[in-house]
Amino acid sequence: MRHKRCRNSRPFVLQNVGRVRKLVVGASVDDLLTKACAEFKLPQNDVRLLCEDGSEVDDEYLACCCDYTVLTVLKSDEEVKYVPEKVKEYVEQMQKLLSQRDVEVCAAFAEADREKLVGILQRSVQQLEVPRHLVLADSKDEHPDWFRDLKNETSKKKVMHKKATSRIKGYYHKSKSDLQKNFSDEHRPCLEYVFEEFSRYLKKNDANGVYFVRGEKDALCTDTGLFTCEGVFDAAECVSVGHNINPYMSREHLTVFGTWNLDHGVERSRTILPSIKTAIEESRGQCINVEYFYKLLFTKENLKLVHPVCHLKTLHKNFVADREQWYIVSETMPGSDGEIASEKKATVRRPGVRRKGRTRKQIYNACSLQSS
Repeated sequence: MRHKRCRNSRPFVLQNVGRVRKLVVGASVDDLLTKACAEFKLPQNDVRLLCEDGSEVDDEYLACCCDYTVLTVLKSDEEVKYVPEKVKEYVEQMQKLLSQRDVEVCAAFAEADREKLVGILQRSVQQLEVPRHLVLADSKDEHPDWFRDLKNETSKKKVMHKKATSRIKGYYHKSKSDLQKNFSDEHRPCLEYVFEEFSRYLKKNDANGVYFVRGEKDALCTDTGLFTCEGVFDAAECVSVGHNINPYMSREHLTVFGTWNLDHGVERSRTILPSIKTAIEESRGQCINVEYFYKLLFTKENLKLVHPVCHLKTLHKNFVADREQWYIVSETMPGSDGEIASEKKATVRRPGVRRKGRTRKQIYNACSLQSS
């Protein structure tokens, strides 16, 4: 059984006797043990792979495990606490919560809200896996294991800020690229104007990097860094138990958090981008309401953070871009605080035609004239 390989390599979380964890991809027990020996510097002829109840894992059992299952790698003379002892710790933790008359726990019991109660207990159990002081730590000196493979980073908050801005900026570049493929030369100046305004809004709002930064006013997590799934696109909240994660807790949690999605309610590719294209082509001299489309593409007014299970690929019926908000009535080009924006140089080129640098105001005017 040991040498029967699984069909595909999959991700697992391996931990050693000190509960130091590594994310490893493998297709069999032998694969995982070979990589674990390299990661933890263990002798290859003196290791075994165990599940949480202390029993040894073979390939048949491994094939039934879910992705990111936590498995333990030990030498023959090493031992760790297994499920019975851990359960005892969990029960003691629950007793402690109840004895302190925790407001949230008591309210959940009073309301007989099973889902809410299970969620509270799961979060409390998760905290047993990583000491609270490490969860709350921010610097590399305080929690060095969290920064594995992040050699140039020194702050958890800065890492999370970069991850948020990377996602938001990704929407910007992908949207611009997608629209440019299907735009006529006639309307390109207007498209350029729209994306320059998007860029200005993103710079002003720091690309909404605060969404993943705990402690920030607009963060999507609690002050400790716990993110909770906001549910499928047409639901008010997530109804699944256990759809929460704290990437500030450990390197593994950070990795798994990368599989969570920022889901557009009004869909980006199916609805928002076609609406921008139509709005520009049919503007007839009207000013595009850039702020409206900016909020749809890049802000939590239209984005929900969701667990992979709640990220549905189906058509988002009844989620549309409101035509009444496509345009604004204005005699001046939108800019900072409602004034005409700065005369920053922009270059608009058409095939075979050389043009001098044009200002954003000129592009705006050209946009209005060409669409009228």
